[in-house]
Amino acid sequence: DRIQCRQNVLGNSMDLSNVNVAQDFPNNIAYRAFCAQSTAEKQLRYAYWDAYVEHVKTKMQEFREKIAGEFVGQHSDSVAKALSSGNWIGVADMSGSMTWEGKAPNRAYDIAMGLVALLSYTASPEWRDLAITFAEDPRIFSFKTKHGSMNIKERLDLMSQYVGYSTNIEATHREIIRVMQSGGMKDENMPVIVIVTDGEFDEMTRSNRNKTGHEKYMEMYASAGFTTMPTIVYWNAKPGRAGVQTSADHPGVQFLQGQSPG
Repeated sequence: DRIQCRQNVLGNSMDLSNVNVAQDFPNNIAYRAFCAQSTAEKQLRYAYWDAYVEHVKTKMQEFREKIAGEFVGQHSDSVAKALSSGNWIGVADMSGSMTWEGKAPNRAYDIAMGLVALLSYTASPEWRDLAITFAEDPRIFSFKTKHGSMNIKERLDLMSQYVGYSTNIEATHREIIRVMQSGGMKDENMPVIVIVTDGEFDEMTRSNRNKTGHEKYMEMYASAGFTTMPTIVYWNAKPGRAGVQTSADHPGVQFLQGQSPG
């Protein structure tokens, strides 16, 4: 009958075994899932996202080694250790400028949402299903539910509810400390904070140039009982903007760019 026929067609369309998800980008896949309308389309788009997540997980060791290889020099050991354990949390810049250039799904905003969602799926158990929106009042979101965790659309829906017009790194650190203390985490659980943004990196790190900002953050973690603090990764999501190399002027800061971790 027609119902059985529709189910057979849907089942065949959701067979992604011959689809090369590695050729796609998380912002594209996440956006298609977010915009899906019909039940059948939602199931297909969610399945495609899940297949991409599984692809990233199977390539995780290669992924970690690739990113860790970017951090030659200061803090390379601590960053590599954090990445190899999956201790990371994604932070999406939600400022208005993230939507000013380009069209969906290739705006900086879309790239940030896709990458941060992906990081929430692939982090270590301590940091899995968590994300932060980067604004004047940063907040950590938990994507956990009573029976598991939210799907990709639900995660994007939740994150997109909160926007801001300025950024506050100090408040982001305070949120990290709060989560670590409430979860009984130790120094070995210290995450890499991956901020996906279109911001001017020099502007965002100006408090680190004379190390006063960095020292202030170290004191915050020390006061909370930790002997280390997170490294911040600024991930440049703005198409066409050249990346910035880290230097001794930016202690505890690293830089990446692109639409995908792969």
